[in-house]
Amino acid sequence: MYDINHHEELLFKRFIVPPKRNRYQELLSSERGRQKLIKHLDHFKDLDERYIQSIPSNLHQPKLIEDLLKRKGAPPECHVMSSNDKFDGQDLALGEALQHTIGKGFGTFLSCISGKLAYYESEEANFRYVLQRDDS
Repeated sequence: MYDINHHEELLFKRFIVPPKRNRYQELLSSERGRQKLIKHLDHFKDLDERYIQSIPSNLHQPKLIEDLLKRKGAPPECHVMSSNDKFDGQDLALGEALQHTIGKGFGTFLSCISGKLAYYESEEANFRYVLQRDDS
């Protein structure tokens, strides 16, 4: 039986536009569906704008983004969901995950605090966001 990762489940439950949430939850319920979803991460357009903050281009460096996420409460490790299959599905040190993500041309989510704090980077240049929800 396929087990949905808790980080991924809450990521798509809490940071996605409401009309698409159920569809993404369905995709996450199977390995095959998850792989379909992964293919769409490079150009992902369904983030709920109420919970995203664009990162200014002068902060587009791994250490600066790591510092920003840590100021928001990020722990030392994060969960990676990425179209880069070399790192997808792994739990990595936040700094290491950012080194493998920033500017590498892969759509990637780094879930720092399940359903509360994450990072998203598109395949496209300069599409980097902090995703944050403080409600419960």
